[in-house]
This record gives sequence, C-alpha cells and structure tokens, in this order.
Amino acid sequence: MALTMRPRFKTASSSEIATDPKILLHCFKSEPQKNLFSRPQKKSSIKAVFVPMERSNYGTSLHLDHRIKPSSHRKQTLTVEPLIQLEPEVLAAAKPVKYLFNSAFCGSTLLANCLDQPGYCLSYKEPLALSQLCLAKLDWPDEVSTLGISWQRLLSLTRSLLSKTFDPAESALVKPSYLCTTAIADLRAIDPFEFRGLFLYSDLQSFLCSTLKSSGRRHWVRGALKNVRKLANNQILRDVDTESLSDATAAAYVWVGQMSAYLDACQQTEGDLRSLSFDTFLKQPEQALDAIVKFFSLNFSPQDIEQIVNSQLFSTYSKPTALQSGLSKIGISSTAQRPFSKQERKRVLAAIGERYSSEIEAGLTWADKLLESQKKAYSLTCELLNSAILK
Repeated sequence: MALTMRPRFKTASSSEIATDPKILLHCFKSEPQKNLFSRPQKKSSIKAVFVPMERSNYGTSLHLDHRIKPSSHRKQTLTVEPLIQLEPEVLAAAKPVKYLFNSAFCGSTLLANCLDQPGYCLSYKEPLALSQLCLAKLDWPDEVSTLGISWQRLLSLTRSLLSKTFDPAESALVKPSYLCTTAIADLRAIDPFEFRGLFLYSDLQSFLCSTLKSSGRRHWVRGALKNVRKLANNQILRDVDTESLSDATAAAYVWVGQMSAYLDACQQTEGDLRSLSFDTFLKQPEQALDAIVKFFSLNFSPQDIEQIVNSQLFSTYSKPTALQSGLSKIGISSTAQRPFSKQERKRVLAAIGERYSSEIEAGLTWADKLLESQKKAYSLTCELLNSAILK
C-alpha cells in the first residue's frame, strides 16, 4: 500500500512508515481546533505528522518536541483512518522499548545522551506524540466512537512507531516527558514480558533549585502544575487548592505528584521497573551506567562505559540555554559551552539554594506536611542500585 504525503514530499510506502527510523512520528494535530482531541467532528480532523530524520538528528535535537531538528522541514501527514490501516504492519515490525521515565530536571537528558550510541541504542528524547497522548488520557473516552480507535490502541501504535532503529542490533530507548509518568502501567500493558523502565529522579531540594532559578522555569511550573493536577490519581493531591500555591509550593506539588505516580506504578509491576537517584548516578557514573545497561540488556562493554564517562557529555551541560538563564541571576558568569562537572553542579545548586532559601524552605515544609498526610516517604522503592554500595 502506498501513502501519498503532503506537501511536496515523496510517496512513502507503509513498510517505510512502519520500519524506517528516518520517518519519525512527531506529533498529532487537530483542525480546526487548537486543542488536540477536543471533540473533533470527524476522523479527518485528527492528523499524524511525520518528519524526516537522520541518525545524527536524533542526537542533535535537544528533545523531539518543538525543539526537534529534523533533516528538513518538509512534513508528511496522515489522517487517523489510514494510520489505523497501518496498525497490523506497524505492530508486526515493532521491537521492545526501554523506557527512561523521569521527574523532570533530573539529568535524564544527560543519561539518554549517554545511552544514545550507534550500534547499541537509539534514544527518543521526549517524543511529542507520546506526550500528547498521555495528556489526552483523561479526555480520550469521549472520542473513541468518533475516531474509531481506543486510546490504548493509539498508544500502542505510537509506541511501536517509536521502536524503530537504524541498526538491527540497536535497542530503542524512549525518554518520555514528565507527563508520561502516569501512563507507566499503560505502557507496560502493551508488552508486559519485554517491558523495562527506569525512573530517574532528583531530591526535592534539587528540584526546587532547578525550577526556581529562572522566570522561564517558573512559568514551566505553572503549566506542569495544571497537568499534574489533572493527571493525579491521588485524592489528596486532587484536593489541594492549586490556585493558592506559590511558585515554590507549586513546584513541590509537581515533584510530589511525580513521585506518587511512580510509587503507584511500582505496585502494578513485577521487578521490571526500577528507580535511580541522579545524585547516585553522579557519585559513581561507571557503576551506575553498568547497572543500567545490564538492566536494559544493552551490549555496552566496560571500555564503552569508561569512554562515555570520560567524554564531553560529563563536562558540559545538556541544556546550555537553561543553564545560562539561571546563572546570571546568582552572579555566576556563563557561556554556552561552560564546563559543568558534578563539582560545578554542586556549586551552582548551593548558590541557587542560598539566593532562594526562603522559597525553598517553604516548598520543603509544604511537601513534608502533604507527604505526612499521605503516609508516603521520600525514599523510593525498587532502587536500581543499593545505596550501601555507594557509601
């Protein structure tokens, strides 16, 4: 079956859509409504957008959302109906996926870049299509009859299209956005026997430092607050008056919501979901990477891991623009390529913590009270590495 793409793009076969990583499912869009899946009147109003990618574009794209850097800006679109027709071929070609879930601003981009090695692993960093589906999860039931496909089926189709690799020996690693933490159980249900998920997180104080350091991050918190509130399964989180929260307590709410979603998912899994603190990762990166590649069944050698740890990845910041906007406010000069070792990270966090100490303390105190009412601890279960090993 041949599919005619538009605009000004070559005709792509169904086999290429199903198996070629050079054709990436980027996002879904709805017309004429701005909000995706906002009660469209017909199937043709929902379209899947594909973009052209080379292997290098996956690495140079910070994330596969609005920050994507495709090999060209020509797009291909498919309405839902022909996309559904591709389902048997897409599912037949699908490979197992490794997942790097995260609490946001916790080093997950660094880890995804570490694992993104040709011949071993291809990293899909925050694919927008997956984020859109996870955000639409609560609204989706009303749309099943209109679109002719269930949310779970479209999630499975999307996940399969994110399993393509350039080398048969490569594994696909998907690093979802924070929105997808609440969909861990749904993603596991797609391939329960092959599922492997790692949840990378930072402690609350580090998260507060990361989110309060710039106006852009504070703006992100407000958007994330609405999303986490909407997706929260925990009644105590749903009962919080989020309109009255300060930036610090809003950030704490987002963090607690992520932790709660992970803990809920742990109760539905059987040893195939683990967690790892970013601080633990930085303390002994070689040992942590060794444990990660073994958990994900990636064929990295000790020499490969040593080379990664000694590469530029561990001496520069993965998001230089975000770093620059945060450092200027605390009196630290910044350049896009400034060295950013773990010692420098510690110094920056300390400086941010000092500047915003009263706000951070307010966020910590608020979270303590909420967690006490939930009877949940900060310490997470299913840790990939026993902390005793790293003493």
